[in-house]
Amino acid sequence: MKKYRIDDTCRSFERGGIPTLADVARFAGVSVMSVWRTMNGESAVSERTRRKVVAALEALHYAPNDQARILAGSRTVRIGVVHNQDSRFLSEFLLNLLDQSVVNNVNLVVTKDIRVDGMIFLPSPYTEDMVTSAFREVDIPSVVVGSALTDEHVSAFYGDDREAAYKMTSHLIRLGHHRIGFISGPRDNIVGIRRLEGYRRAISENGADVSDHLVVSGDFTYRSGLDAAQRLLDLSERPTAIFASSDNMAAAAVALAFRRGLNVPCDLTVTGFGNTMIATSNWPELTTLAYPIADMAGLAIHALLRHVRAVREGRAPGVERSSMSLDIVRRQSDAAPRLRGGRTC
Repeated sequence: MKKYRIDDTCRSFERGGIPTLADVARFAGVSVMSVWRTMNGESAVSERTRRKVVAALEALHYAPNDQARILAGSRTVRIGVVHNQDSRFLSEFLLNLLDQSVVNNVNLVVTKDIRVDGMIFLPSPYTEDMVTSAFREVDIPSVVVGSALTDEHVSAFYGDDREAAYKMTSHLIRLGHHRIGFISGPRDNIVGIRRLEGYRRAISENGADVSDHLVVSGDFTYRSGLDAAQRLLDLSERPTAIFASSDNMAAAAVALAFRRGLNVPCDLTVTGFGNTMIATSNWPELTTLAYPIADMAGLAIHALLRHVRAVREGRAPGVERSSMSLDIVRRQSDAAPRLRGGRTC
């Protein structure tokens, strides 16, 4: 891991820069999570790593400015993060959340303790309804990240699922695909419904094949992706592209295609949704849609701190909601359709 030179790094911060956890990690030659664990006194950190982190913290003069804390008093802000799975989204979100705490001069502790000042909910597509119920039962400041929820009284920062699905479908059409299979989520799931609506709008606006049999349902899992992809590839006129509304289902479609002797992307384009870990551990790596995780983390921490401050001052916290665009991350699983008798890649 590349390290900073001590003299250059310290001079940059003397000129007014604020060191982040990532700066400390690069200086020490360790991971950001190792810095965080050391600062929180976790026993899992080796003595060698602890010494390197402490030396980096001292060299960079890394310390939250207590006098400039956003919240009244000097209390640490303890935030509970409710999630249901380990994922790239969760890892990146936590790291961005920790860096945002430094920028805002807040000593942030992400904890499993139930005694917290605020809660951040990170629902998956298939737990959104459960999170909505849990959110209503929580009597402390809370925000939801990654899902719009249907309750307009919930503060939420989320990706625009309809717009994202529309964007990916339009991208496939621009590549030359007109028979695009879509693997949706469950038909009664709000996330699945939004993504299906985005797909259908792009198909309708661009004059592509709108056949109902090109849309099959899954439940965002790999197993359901295998079943759905099989139905699409069993069609007498199979699609030239499959857009799955989760990376797990897209990875399953790739696996089934190769099992049938199809080359991805030369014979079949496959794209996913979410930019999860399987997107880059799969071969070929998946073209997919990525959430603006850093922006979500920044908005979430600012909103939650405002909510905590309002409660401490005896005021009702307001509701804050923001929808953000997802970006297409092009990798190796999409290409123009193969022309009759020819090749595209």
